[in-house]
Amino acid sequence: MRLNNNKKGFTLVELLVVIAIIGLLASIVLVSLNNARNKARIAKAKAELRQFQTAVEMYYDDYGAYPCPGHWYPGADGNPASCLTSAMGAYITKFSDVDPWGAQYVWHLHPGSCECTQFAAMGPNKTYESIVPCPPCHCQANGDDIVVIVSNACQ
Repeated sequence: MRLNNNKKGFTLVELLVVIAIIGLLASIVLVSLNNARNKARIAKAKAELRQFQTAVEMYYDDYGAYPCPGHWYPGADGNPASCLTSAMGAYITKFSDVDPWGAQYVWHLHPGSCECTQFAAMGPNKTYESIVPCPPCHCQANGDDIVVIVSNACQ
């Protein structure tokens, strides 16, 4: 009986090398995809914040004051959607109180003070880090927050 040494196929080592290469390529693609998703969320948050800013500025032009004074974020004065939706209904077609990461947008306004008036998205960590206590009362984005300053003047 004669054995045929002319077998066709892949060895176990060859298959393992191909699987390792495919796994490496897949992990690189997933990391790139995750970065692209995060950049898309940031761009969406910035666009929505600019829309809010424009709507609030048009409200200010009509009424001479900004709507809904106070701190509007979870754990503070409440949900900005309840007040801002009715106040800005004529200026913005859809007011979403939830940012791309699933947290509430923040509206910060203190009439009679020199604190800044701003909209903010809390970013991926869902923690509001944008307000620096007075003094010095800086209007800025801290941590991963995304902020649009509506007014830096004393109200």
